[in-house]
Amino acid sequence: MSLIFNQCLTARSPDFAADLKEAATCGFEGVELLFETCSTVLASGSGLRSYAKLVKDLGLKVQAVGSIPWIPEQCGAEEAQWAVYDRLNLLGELFKNFRVTLCAVDPYFAENEDELSLYPEGSIKEQLCKALSGFTRDFSYIGFGLCPDADPLSLVRSISFAREILCECQNSKLSLILDTGRIDTESLSELEGLSGNEISLVRLGDDEGFNRDFVRGLTKIGYKGPYSISSTLCGSGDNAEIIKEGFELLSKSVGMCAC
Repeated sequence: MSLIFNQCLTARSPDFAADLKEAATCGFEGVELLFETCSTVLASGSGLRSYAKLVKDLGLKVQAVGSIPWIPEQCGAEEAQWAVYDRLNLLGELFKNFRVTLCAVDPYFAENEDELSLYPEGSIKEQLCKALSGFTRDFSYIGFGLCPDADPLSLVRSISFAREILCECQNSKLSLILDTGRIDTESLSELEGLSGNEISLVRLGDDEGFNRDFVRGLTKIGYKGPYSISSTLCGSGDNAEIIKEGFELLSKSVGMCAC
């Protein structure tokens, strides 16, 4: 297993080069890119090629990029749909420069209970299967990981429902990304029905006890993949200290020695 630095951790005030250097020094073996950070790099004029060279020179492996939001067809959020297209266009550039092979997909959140009632599970499953199949068709060189979220307004609130969707797709390029900052303790029992190779990435949040229980459950089903920082965590203050704390959090949770 390897520990991965997630750029979301320092997204509020990123210092791209310094953050990556600190991550490598601390002991992270890879990086999970953030679309917003990469867009900022592009807008700065420095380009992704030099950024990719820095990552390579530091010996970091680009493990994933997240995330593409999935938005149901009938929600009418045209502006949000364009944001999805922008990220998909950027995804191609990230593959060219970083050879990123995994992209996270986040479910849509309804604004309230009334809107939530408009999306029956059958419709969600059908639309998500269609969207995920389209992603893998357009980006045959990239895998996509569906990331369930236990928020009551999420359209994919459990690991088991996310797995049902992926099983229906029957596509080897699709997998689960599990984020302990976005699921609850009920998810522990859902791990028992999985096999380790159905999961491509695990992100750990700030609850060390839940993290350890989750990692034990993953070990039982044979998961040996990478661990990253939860997408729910975004530090403030000194980035170097935030990155060190993030590494220590992962290290303690998976039973490794902190730097």
